[in-house]
Amino acid sequence: RPNPVNTVAEIGFDGGQHGALTMDVVDARGALALRRDVIGTGSGQLERFNVADWKAGVYQVILTATDGTRSTRRLVVAH
Repeated sequence: RPNPVNTVAEIGFDGGQHGALTMDVVDARGALALRRDVIGTGSGQLERFNVADWKAGVYQVILTATDGTRSTRRLVVAH
């Protein structure tokens, strides 16, 4: 949120998997825009990141747990 976003994006998720998660953000071509390691707490949490310098377009936010479980969200960057 917000979606579309032009400065700072917030991705909310239930860190149902305790422990390390990897958050990848890829553009429509599949190019990696951001990779961040996060710690799942088992309850709702927010990850914030700046998209002000990113090109406008559709991005996928992919959270991957150590057991391979994935969750995907779409994010639109508009300037």
